[in-house]
Amino acid sequence: MALTDRKEINSAIGTWSGFIYQGLCGLLVALRMIEADREGTKDYKLQLDGYEDFSILDGADQIVSLHQCKCIKGRKNYDADLEEMKEKRDKLTNLRKDAKSFFHCNENVSINAELNIFAYPFTKVRTNCGPGEIKTILQDVVKNLKAAETKEADVLAKLESLVNSKVLNTQQVFFDTPDKLYAIARREFIPFSDIKDICMTNYIRLNGEDVLTQIKTRYIDQFNERVDINGGMDKLPHVEQFIVLFSEMDVEQMKMFMQRIHPREKFEYSLDGLINACSKEKINRLFNLITLFPVQPKLHWITPHSVQTPSTLEDDQELDLTCIQIYENRANFDAMWIYDWFVGKIDEKEGSVEDIRGRIKEITKIDEPEDANSIFHEKKVGIMTIKDKQDGKFD
Repeated sequence: MALTDRKEINSAIGTWSGFIYQGLCGLLVALRMIEADREGTKDYKLQLDGYEDFSILDGADQIVSLHQCKCIKGRKNYDADLEEMKEKRDKLTNLRKDAKSFFHCNENVSINAELNIFAYPFTKVRTNCGPGEIKTILQDVVKNLKAAETKEADVLAKLESLVNSKVLNTQQVFFDTPDKLYAIARREFIPFSDIKDICMTNYIRLNGEDVLTQIKTRYIDQFNERVDINGGMDKLPHVEQFIVLFSEMDVEQMKMFMQRIHPREKFEYSLDGLINACSKEKINRLFNLITLFPVQPKLHWITPHSVQTPSTLEDDQELDLTCIQIYENRANFDAMWIYDWFVGKIDEKEGSVEDIRGRIKEITKIDEPEDANSIFHEKKVGIMTIKDKQDGKFD
């Protein structure tokens, strides 16, 4: 199913481009409500995409507040969306009498007072904020709520993982069932108690699922930003295809994918590993590669004579050093057994390296027997330049 076919009832999850912004806004609202009244909100819950982009419900499943989120660069007129928000609200039967409706946006938006919808106050003086700015605000709120022993960055990463995993799990059910997205979302929620527990934990440890969920959302977020810069998804069908396939990956598939697109270093389940894998430079390298070549279902390319994986390799150092780093990292290549080539932006003057191990022999002048558990034991694995990929030289 194409990305553009997934839009349903103004669902930010369904349209992909806004779900990260939506999740950050939801997390900020929940944390501020907890900070203001921990006891009075103990039975509250955050619901994503059920009644609006997100909603806050009380212990009796009555709606405390409705929230719509829009993050589109340069767009400031949302009159039709706001009218639709009011129409949907007027049809709800579980709305508390004191419930409020808020509109969250990265731009300053004029709202008709008769709609009884309010621009969300991100700060005392601002009613517009982008994703990066919201993260800065979140850090300040987390600092006031967290246990003294923990770091804000760890707590925030864990909270983002909690919200993003709910978003991604809801998406996966949507992919696998004929149900409408809003119907699936209304069955799912995040209790405020779970959010408070993370804030109050004395020791935060990110597990593999936390790290990989964060990586997935950061890659999609950065890809969407590049799409906006490059004129929209209509001009980049290869990227749309990648995002759909990438979003459907489970934890084990994501781990394998991270190993093969970053072949020079060991991938680690840690905050440092997350930061390293999600640098803008690396994500942009992958984006540039994907725009040139449409990926197949497992995010690779199968040709008549080889199986090739995209990579974030760059011509930022001597090619011999790149070969050495890949070879020394071979123990971490659980995913590489079926692959013949890493494709990346290496120096075109140097050309493709058809056999990394053979290149290592030339560099070191050492020819030792290869470990039977190494991917280099039974076949050649090489590095292919983008030009050779374009020319089909090794297909």
